[in-house]
Amino acid sequence: MSDFNRHGGNRRDFLKLVIGAGAAGAAASLFPWLKARADGEAGAPKLLLYYTPHGTIWDQWRPSGGETGFDFSYILEPLRRHQDQLVIVDGLGIHDPYDHRVPHTYDLPAVFTGSPIDTESDEYRRDDHGVTFGWNTGVSIDQTIANRLAPSTPHRTIEFGVRCAGSHPSNRMIYTAPGAPKHPLDDPGRAWDQIFAGSSGATDARRRAILDTVREDLARVRPTLSSANRARLDAHATSLQELQASLGGGPSMCMSPSRPGGGGLDVTIDQQAALITTALACGHTRIASMQIRIGDNDGSLYPWVGLNTGGHHMLSHDSSSSASSTRADLYRWYSERFAHLLDLMAAIPDGEGTSLLDNTMILWGSEIGVGWNHDIQNVPFIVAGGRARGVRGGRYLRPTGMYHNRLLVSAAHYMGLGDISSYGSTDTRSGPLPGLLSL
Repeated sequence: MSDFNRHGGNRRDFLKLVIGAGAAGAAASLFPWLKARADGEAGAPKLLLYYTPHGTIWDQWRPSGGETGFDFSYILEPLRRHQDQLVIVDGLGIHDPYDHRVPHTYDLPAVFTGSPIDTESDEYRRDDHGVTFGWNTGVSIDQTIANRLAPSTPHRTIEFGVRCAGSHPSNRMIYTAPGAPKHPLDDPGRAWDQIFAGSSGATDARRRAILDTVREDLARVRPTLSSANRARLDAHATSLQELQASLGGGPSMCMSPSRPGGGGLDVTIDQQAALITTALACGHTRIASMQIRIGDNDGSLYPWVGLNTGGHHMLSHDSSSSASSTRADLYRWYSERFAHLLDLMAAIPDGEGTSLLDNTMILWGSEIGVGWNHDIQNVPFIVAGGRARGVRGGRYLRPTGMYHNRLLVSAAHYMGLGDISSYGSTDTRSGPLPGLLSL
């Protein structure tokens, strides 16, 4: 049992510790990764903010049917298998307090802050029109929640991204304070280095072997004990089993994943989805975000959907039928990748009888509703997951006369902060989105 000796003892010492202190406390003291996983709270509510650029095409995004009897559109059809975990929201706008607005650039920072950018600053965009601006004036909802909850996880929040470009207001959506954007980890290898490099698969395998051996020794020593000590041992063995089960699929689930290699945008998005899933499942954080590309001047090509020239931003300004067809294929591809993320999360146990998806609210939004005319009176939002914690899935909601701030309040309530009644300086009402939560 040389591996156990590296942790300061042998199996007999462990048995004494178990009988004397209890399996849960013993395991937590000898294996901090187990305590971190338990403190990361399998089954606790988790939050993921998710962004894709340039709105949608409404007649190919909008479901048909009623609130619960709806059918999927061409763009959203890949999500059909997760219908009972979805709330499709059609009718929320982003409040526009500006006399003059620079589309995309002004709108992305507002998606999760509910606040405008600083139009008094002259840090950016000195052009012939005299338009200048700076960073956002608010704090994004994920950071507010993390500040309030102070989760006992290695990372308060983790920001993932896919090719999020340089430091500019049009490229940043998460803010720790006014004028203080967080820069996403938009390279999977760099994300792995920051989150997982300190934990090797080999180390996790040794720890898993130790736990299995200790449970065998508990069973072996049981017949030699008095009835009182057998009862204590049984209780401690149950505690150890529960602690091991709290890892969600067993300790092997929380082995460090392999460091991702390079790849194109189509590969990177799935690599980041896998890292997000592991980070949430293994207690590295309870709050994360995923930003796919940027809010303005997105020149990325998507040849697998037929976008070979110009880029997404240029395509979003073309209202022709051929351009709309290509955009619809691109937005459908976004839905396919989102569905893949939900597949990963649904496959991971996360507390008794629930999955990681059951316990994670995922808020997917964009910075505008329609690209070619910059409309923000109706912006597409989808809420996924969270049904074990109060999200009423399987529905198509069509609110009227509301801004997206209602979703930000809903996220706070989902995470246990029911005293937050409004969010962001553009908020004109109070309360969560009606009908979303049953808390």
